[in-house]
Amino acid sequence: MPAVAMVFMKSFSNKFWGTAIAITSVFAGQTPGVVRAESPQSGTITNLTMGDRACYVTLRNEAGDTTTEFAAFNICEQNLIGKKVQLTYEAGNIIAESCYGDLDCGISETVMLITAVKVMAGGQKADGYPPFLNKTEIAQLETDREAGRNGWFGLAGLNKVDHPPQLAPELLAFRQYWKTKDPAIAPFLGLWHNDESTNNRHYVSIFPSLEANHVCVLEFKPEWSIKLSDNNNDVSKDVISPGIFSFSRAKVGSAQLRSAEFRAHELAIARTAFGVSADYPVELLPLVNEQNETMVLAAATVPQLPPDLPDSQAQYMTSQLLANSCVMSSQ
Repeated sequence: MPAVAMVFMKSFSNKFWGTAIAITSVFAGQTPGVVRAESPQSGTITNLTMGDRACYVTLRNEAGDTTTEFAAFNICEQNLIGKKVQLTYEAGNIIAESCYGDLDCGISETVMLITAVKVMAGGQKADGYPPFLNKTEIAQLETDREAGRNGWFGLAGLNKVDHPPQLAPELLAFRQYWKTKDPAIAPFLGLWHNDESTNNRHYVSIFPSLEANHVCVLEFKPEWSIKLSDNNNDVSKDVISPGIFSFSRAKVGSAQLRSAEFRAHELAIARTAFGVSADYPVELLPLVNEQNETMVLAAATVPQLPPDLPDSQAQYMTSQLLANSCVMSSQ
């Protein structure tokens, strides 16, 4: 049975750490300037993530195994998700892991970077997306949604966590517009979020694409950390919950959304009500991630960039939306 990543109890931090572990293992002990035998020379790109140190490229080989590789920043600006590619590596310097993202720390390390990507003939598959959810998985999504709703609403009623957002009329109007353009994608559109705490809001924004039956998916959660200093005034950072920032392209069909990051089913979306003094409408969406965990989110407003998204990530996301023909308004 899939684990439920409740909005108030558990984040998707294991996905972040899984990526971090993969990156560490990929580059441990490598010789600068030499591509190791295990460095993948080709594969299908399933995700591109712009990080502080480099662009992180997630690749899937023919056996279905995935690895994450460092790449030059400009690789993340290219429209490569879902494409089968050949890779070129070169030695390059990136900010050291010990800098904790501080660009001014002055310490670097040499790693092998993907510096060029060649799309192979026929690399864009007819359907390079995860499999459809089956009946058992759809039923589990609905069960997880109710468990998430009960827990979130219960704590919110006690003011232990933020109240779920009210379903906005402007979002309903936005969906109605897109229903006339691309009916399959309309139910999934919007800026969705959950509220594990006011310091750790988790966003998923689903944008319509001008390409039929496709959407763009942004996942973002700010890092939650505190700075610590010892008797020597040396400052370190204690990460309570790692940040998440990812972009993926999803295909919608047969009432299902499928991307490299998430899967969802229209039947599992539910409207309900929440209120302490007076009820208001809330719409809930359960998403299952690649680790087979479910996260329950509530629809807030029209698809847009999260309000606390850093400028550098906002610029990257804007370029990805443009490259994938996705838009933030009905105009």
